[in-house]
Amino acid sequence: VALMFAAVVYGVLCCDGVWAHLGAAAVLGMLWIQSAYIGHDSGHYQVMFSPGFIRFVQLLAGNCLTGISIAWWKWTHNAHHLACNSLDYDPALQHIPLFAV
Repeated sequence: VALMFAAVVYGVLCCDGVWAHLGAAAVLGMLWIQSAYIGHDSGHYQVMFSPGFIRFVQLLAGNCLTGISIAWWKWTHNAHHLACNSLDYDPALQHIPLFAV
């Protein structure tokens, strides 16, 4: 993830070509998806063995990189697991047809 971020920063700040900026945008999109996966897995406490390091990863991946509060994510995701795919009770489906959380 750090290497991807470094490539994005280099592509945006040090390159003048349109293709370099488009490539940096594509890598930034992959970085965002990867950080969301890391945030999801750390929210389930499945990434590391140390609870303190897991909490750090949750804050970094969730709050800083993806802009989603890890506390909000835990609440809605736990409710999602309790009422999975229920149109009435699953908070991940409450915003459809606008977007799915």
